[in-house]
Amino acid sequence: FMVNWFCFSYTYIFYKRGWKSMNYIYDIALNFQKIYCDFFEWKRSDKVLTIRKIPIYHVTSKDYINMKYNDVIVDSNFMNMLSDDLGKISKKICLISDGNMAMGLLFSNTGKILKRSSLFFDEEDEVCNYAMEFDIINISYVVNKKYINRNELRIFRERKKYLLDFFSNINDDMIWKYLFYECFGYDVNDVAKIKKTLIKIANQGYGKMNRKLYDSVVVFSKIRN
Repeated sequence: FMVNWFCFSYTYIFYKRGWKSMNYIYDIALNFQKIYCDFFEWKRSDKVLTIRKIPIYHVTSKDYINMKYNDVIVDSNFMNMLSDDLGKISKKICLISDGNMAMGLLFSNTGKILKRSSLFFDEEDEVCNYAMEFDIINISYVVNKKYINRNELRIFRERKKYLLDFFSNINDDMIWKYLFYECFGYDVNDVAKIKKTLIKIANQGYGKMNRKLYDSVVVFSKIRN
């Protein structure tokens, strides 16, 4: 009795923790974003999904990096295979791993990678170990565009976007002068020079001056609204 109970418990734990059934993983948390961000950058406001069953593919490191950082469209052969593996699952999703890293991918029906998701550390480790049990598959794809600053943290990328979006709506030169003074502590009358300086700081995405500019814009926005 004790042996049978132990075997049942052991099997149950393996199933719940996402071990294999063919080339599938079970109960994985995914947070799909257009630009890849690590799990420690996930936000409370993000829509984190628990995927009950998802196929996994072992890929080369080169293919993994291209799909992680670039605008990629895979060929119809892979999409047909994915559709077969997904069965009744409507969303075109899967996991890929090169044995060292793993992530989730969300495709359009035509094979374009729409979004990517990192994995929790322990789940990524499981996926990587599992992927190594399968042969590497060759996926044909086209890289349409290479993303710039691919290693930039989400917080800096979003701060940059916030500042540039704010700047695009400034119609009053006095606002430019106010923000410059808040950052540097002295007045400048050359608005063109001010714009060039502040936009350059915004594009840096990080740093002491970037943070100071961001804080000034946030405070100004609250006062104005």
